[in-house]
Amino acid sequence: PSFVIKDYMINHVVFAQGSIGTHVFVIRSGDFEITRRRKVKAKKGESDQITRTFIGPKNTNLGS
Repeated sequence: PSFVIKDYMINHVVFAQGSIGTHVFVIRSGDFEITRRRKVKAKKGESDQITRTFIGPKNTNLGS
């Protein structure tokens, strides 16, 4: 096996939550966003909670 270098445009979804992973991605350069959506129980039913993490040269915070 070998590595394949690919470029992605801004806002391109590389991997969707819930999908089965078939590749390993190594980020060589640039910024990217990780978004996680989950259901949260609240007093008035269920709601979506969205967590965003931005990673790149300007923001290296890996918080959840």
